[in-house]
Amino acid sequence: MLKPPREAIGSADPSLIERWGSYRFFVVDGRIRLSAYVDPELLKCVLNDMAVEAGVTLCLHCWGCQALMDGKRIEGIVFESKEGRQAILGQVVIDATGDGDIFRISWLGF
Repeated sequence: MLKPPREAIGSADPSLIERWGSYRFFVVDGRIRLSAYVDPELLKCVLNDMAVEAGVTLCLHCWGCQALMDGKRIEGIVFESKEGRQAILGQVVIDATGDGDIFRISWLGF
């Protein structure tokens, strides 16, 4: 892993700034900081693999359109994808829509 040595963290030494300055994520406001470089595309693959290994059912590229309710408890989701309309039930439902679409649907009844 590429990173500055521990003793360089927080330093404003010009020679260290010159050394690590070409890696923009290591120099902020004239000081060296510890930062991790992450490849976002590779990270998505690794996180997907970890979720599947943990037993999570991933429904990617889907549009949640209805919450399946039992009183005030969400028991599942109806969603649409290129495969058509489907429903999935679960002990836990995680709204990962980014905008809280499932939460909104469940409380407003749309």
